[in-house]
Amino acid sequence: MVEDTSPAQPPEERSLSSRASSATVWVIFARFAQQIIGFARILVLARLLAPDDFGLMGVAISALAVSQLFAVTGFLGSLVQRQGDISHLLNTVWTIELVKNLLIAGILFTAASSIAGFLNTPEATPILQSLAGIFAILGLKNIGIVYLRRQLRVRDEMAITLGSTFLESIVTIILAFTLGTVWALVWGALARSVSLVAISYIVYPYMPRLEFKKAEAVAMFKFARWLSLTAMTLQLIHQLDRLIVAKVLGTMALGFYTVSDRFSLNPVRELGRVGVRVGYPALSTLQANITELRRKSLSTLELSMSVIIPIAATSSILVEEFVPVILGDQWTGAIDVTRVLIAAAIPMTIVELGAIPLVAYGVPKASAGAIVVALITMLITMPLFSDAWGLQGAGSAMALSYGIASLIMLASWRYWLGIRFRHMAKAFLPGLILAAATALPLYAIDSIDMSNLVTTIVGAVMFVAIYGAVAAGLWFTARKGPFQFLVAAFSRKRKSKPATA
Repeated sequence: MVEDTSPAQPPEERSLSSRASSATVWVIFARFAQQIIGFARILVLARLLAPDDFGLMGVAISALAVSQLFAVTGFLGSLVQRQGDISHLLNTVWTIELVKNLLIAGILFTAASSIAGFLNTPEATPILQSLAGIFAILGLKNIGIVYLRRQLRVRDEMAITLGSTFLESIVTIILAFTLGTVWALVWGALARSVSLVAISYIVYPYMPRLEFKKAEAVAMFKFARWLSLTAMTLQLIHQLDRLIVAKVLGTMALGFYTVSDRFSLNPVRELGRVGVRVGYPALSTLQANITELRRKSLSTLELSMSVIIPIAATSSILVEEFVPVILGDQWTGAIDVTRVLIAAAIPMTIVELGAIPLVAYGVPKASAGAIVVALITMLITMPLFSDAWGLQGAGSAMALSYGIASLIMLASWRYWLGIRFRHMAKAFLPGLILAAATALPLYAIDSIDMSNLVTTIVGAVMFVAIYGAVAAGLWFTARKGPFQFLVAAFSRKRKSKPATA
C-alpha cells in the first residue's frame, strides 16, 4: 500500500493525455463505423436470406461465444502491461496463442454434431465445423500488433478491425446474391478472419516463429492468469443473467430483459471496451509513477461519472415515454426493469473501468476478486429475486451484484493505489451536479400532459442543451467535468519524441 500525495502534471504526461484522448476518439469512431457497416449489411442480407439462415448462424455463433470463454489466456494483456523490452517474449506468446486456438478449433470441430444435437439443430453441424476454423485462422494473427496498443497507435489498430469488417460485408453480400443460403454468412465470417490476419502483417511487419521458453511463459502466466479470470468472469456475468431469467421467468420475460439490457448496460460495456483499448496501455506506462497513475485514475472516474450519472438520471425519468416511442407499445413490459438496469449501469461502470488502473499497476488479483464477488452475488440473488419480484427482481440482483463489487473496487483503489476516499468522492461531484441540473427540469417536463413522442424529443433536446451549458460552466469555473476530455483531445499536440515500445 502507498500513501496519497498531491499530484503534479509534468509536461511529458500532458503529451500522454493528448495521445490517450485522441486514441479514445478514434476508438469511438471505429466502433460507431463498425455498427454502421453491420447495420447496413443486415439491411441488405435481410432481403436476400431467410430467417432460418440467420437462426442457424445464430446457433453456431452462440456456440463460438461459449468457446470464447476459454480462449482468453491473458498473455497479450500481460505484454501490454509489461514495461521495457518485450521482443524476447513475442514468439513464446504467439506459440501459446496458436496452440491454444488450434486445440479449441479441433475440439469444436469434433464436438460440432453433439453441440448441434443438444441445441436441437442438427443441420447446424457443418456450419459449426466450418466456423471452428475461425479459431485456427486467428491463431496466426501477428503478435507484433501488441506494439500498436502499447504505443496507442489506435488508427493503425482500427484499420485492421474496420478493414476486415468491410471485407466481411462485401464477401457476405456477394455470396448472398449468388448462393442465397446461410453459407454466405459462414464464408463471410471466415473471410473476415483471414483478412484480419493478413492486414495485421501489413500494418506491422513482424514475422513470428514457433518458439517456447518455459521460464518466460511461467513468469508471464502468474500475471496473465488473473486477466484470464477477469475476462472469463465478466463474460459469465454477461451471459448467465439471461439464462437465469429464462429459467425462472420464461422466454417472454427474457425478451423484455434482453432489450432492457441492450439499452441500459450495453453502452457501459462499450465504454469498458474503450477503457481496455486505450486506458489500459496508457496507464500501464505510469506504473512506476504512482502519483500520475492516481491522477489519471481519478480523472477517468470523474469523466465516466460525468457521463453515466446524468444519462442514468435523465433516462430513468423519461423511460416511460421513450420505450413506447422507440420500441412500440408491446414493449411497455420492459419499462420497470429498464429503470432498474439503468441504475445498475453506474456501479457497473465503476467495476469495469475501475479494474483498469489496478491491472495496469500490476495487481490484477484485486480487480479479479471484485468481479468474482459480483458473479457469486448474482448467482445467489438473481434466482431468488426473480422468483420473488419478477423482472424487477432480476434487475435488482444485477444492481446489487455490481454495487457490492464497486465498493470492493474502490476499497482496492484505497489499499493498492493509495487514493483517498475523499478524492474519489470529489470525482463523483461533477456527475452529480450535471445530473441534478439536467434531471430536475426534465422531471417538470415529464409531468406536463404531452404525447410520448413530444416528451421524448423535448426531453432529449433539453438534456443536450442543459448538459452542454453546465459542463462548459464546470470547465470554465473549476476545470472539472467532461470538457477536460474534449480539450485534451482537440488541443494542439506538443512536440515530443516518438513513443517506443
